[in-house]
Amino acid sequence: MAFGFGRAGRFIAALALLLAGSTAFGQSALPPLAVGIEDAAKLSRGEAVIREVRDARALALTAKGATADRLRSRIAALKPNYLSEVIFELPQREGALDSLTSTLADVKSYMKIRYWSKRQKTSYDLFDRMDISERRATQGGEMIDVLEHMEPFADFACRYSYARLSPSSGAGDELFFECENTSPISLQGIAAVTSGHMLWMLYAFPSEGKIIFYGVGAVRAFDMFGAIRDRLKVSFLSRVEAFFGYMGTKMRG
Repeated sequence: MAFGFGRAGRFIAALALLLAGSTAFGQSALPPLAVGIEDAAKLSRGEAVIREVRDARALALTAKGATADRLRSRIAALKPNYLSEVIFELPQREGALDSLTSTLADVKSYMKIRYWSKRQKTSYDLFDRMDISERRATQGGEMIDVLEHMEPFADFACRYSYARLSPSSGAGDELFFECENTSPISLQGIAAVTSGHMLWMLYAFPSEGKIIFYGVGAVRAFDMFGAIRDRLKVSFLSRVEAFFGYMGTKMRG
């Protein structure tokens, strides 16, 4: 009886180790992005994937690590009603993140960004005002407070931050960028977005010889019970696409 119990115990222990090893292997083998076949093909061709997303659970970012977890948790806590992703990959090369970092740091240059208005069928400046209130150094980067304006909204305050980070996996630095409104964003005298309810985040990181560019824009907006829903949706999502599209060109070089 004692021998049989010992053999069963050894079997159970061996099975547990096997399962644990399989689980660890499966986790390490998970890709950093969960996209469909068509989107994966676009990424492999160097094209951008732009997706409107239902909620935080449907985000394409599946990468492990504190930075990816932070991004997902921020989106989940916000519970946005407008959410979209801009994703692309490029071969890992020296200087790519340096170029992107310097562009993100130069917030005045954001006024060069143009976006296409689907309603008006023309292009406009994404921002036509960008006044820096304060900028201060942080670990690996900066935090920049600004007063900015983008039509058709009233002036509002925003905080930009970026940091170069040690890699969660792979080789090379990572870059994390975040934009959050620090005052309400008003439309026609009504606060469409309260403070802290607009988030733009960018996570750029190495993976298997490539750099993954993952941008996400999230807004929890009051759309006057649907009266201006279509207008807000198109306006916010077009701006997200324009901003991250511009940053992508800087990273590509």
